[in-house]
Amino acid sequence: MKKYFCLAVNGLHEELFANPLGQLANYLNVSSPAGVHFNVVGGMDPRPFINQFIHNCAAAAGAGYSIIMIGHSLGSMMMFYLADAMKLRGITIPLVVAIDATDWGTNAPNTFPYAMGTAMAGHYWVPDNVDRFIYYRQPVYPGGGVATLATNNTHTQFEPYERVEAHVVLPILPDIQRHILKAVLETTK
Repeated sequence: MKKYFCLAVNGLHEELFANPLGQLANYLNVSSPAGVHFNVVGGMDPRPFINQFIHNCAAAAGAGYSIIMIGHSLGSMMMFYLADAMKLRGITIPLVVAIDATDWGTNAPNTFPYAMGTAMAGHYWVPDNVDRFIYYRQPVYPGGGVATLATNNTHTQFEPYERVEAHVVLPILPDIQRHILKAVLETTK
């Protein structure tokens, strides 16, 4: 039986807005099979914990766990950084779901992670160590980040979705929750 390390990374001050990612994680936890449980991390600001997330994901992969990651807003931005960090370690991630990454970060080459002042701010690239990457985006601040496949990435099944609903409600929309659950179930079957 496969083991799964499931991470759900909060956005900035998300707990002040009825914790939409926590609500999504609860929905997934109730509906997913045994052994698939999303742990919500990041508190009020996930940035100080990025090295801990990298360590925990790498340790889980080293112990034989498959990684599934979900993030919203600033936590969505973390999905790109975590995927890059796992690529550097030779770790493949079966499923990443990023929900409306901020438009003020980037994982562009030769930039630093919170590169608000660069021309690349708000642009993210999906590395080729991810099997399936689902990205929901709405076009206005504080989200609105644009995601594409990294150069020469012919491996990842990339599914971008454009939405018009408000940034903070995307993780709790029923159709998005059902779609993410379906992806989790397909990944863990």
